[in-house]
Amino acid sequence: PMLSYQEIVTRESKLEGAIEFLIASARRSESYPTLCVLHSIRVGTVLDHQGFKTDVVVAGFLHDVIEDTPVNAPDLQKAYGDEVTRLVEANSDNMELPRLDRSRDTLDRCLELG
Repeated sequence: PMLSYQEIVTRESKLEGAIEFLIASARRSESYPTLCVLHSIRVGTVLDHQGFKTDVVVAGFLHDVIEDTPVNAPDLQKAYGDEVTRLVEANSDNMELPRLDRSRDTLDRCLELG
């Protein structure tokens, strides 16, 4: 469906805000290289081009911030609300699991969200 002008402006503002949040979070991290920022931007951009809803695209931009930067779930919740936080948490590796089990665990959590 076609978005109204105001819906487009609101969506673009949210997406730009997510990129700014990503970059600010990366700067706070000592080990988050530029390539990771570019990867996250590519993920969000692909989701946007595929027509996913705004919260999904925002979560795509931010999908690695919990596991790779000082940002935690409450920070994300405060900035972006429940849906984005749930999506990012589902896509964040559980670092307590052995490396080989992490991807399966992440996939299972994503499938649970639908």
